[in-house]
Amino acid sequence: MKKVLFIVGIIFLSIVGCKPSLYIPKNEPDGKENVIPIEELKQGRSLYVHRCSGCHNLHLPNEYTAAEWKVNLDDMQHKAKINDDQKALILQFLLH
Repeated sequence: MKKVLFIVGIIFLSIVGCKPSLYIPKNEPDGKENVIPIEELKQGRSLYVHRCSGCHNLHLPNEYTAAEWKVNLDDMQHKAKINDDQKALILQFLLH
């Protein structure tokens, strides 16, 4: 029985380990005109991870265009129980 649980655990970790991870903002210049404070990007990431992953798997930022992310966040704002400022931080993170 322990052997089966071990094998299942290894398979699970292999699958999870192969999944692309959500980037963590770093304090590096990005070449864009507007420099976004790293603290705001980290806040946006934290909100995205904690408010959105409770109901569904997270999507990588490059899975949607800026316009699609805006619509998605507008649609999910009530369900995620976030205010306009929090939504703006999440969108800023996703578009960075």
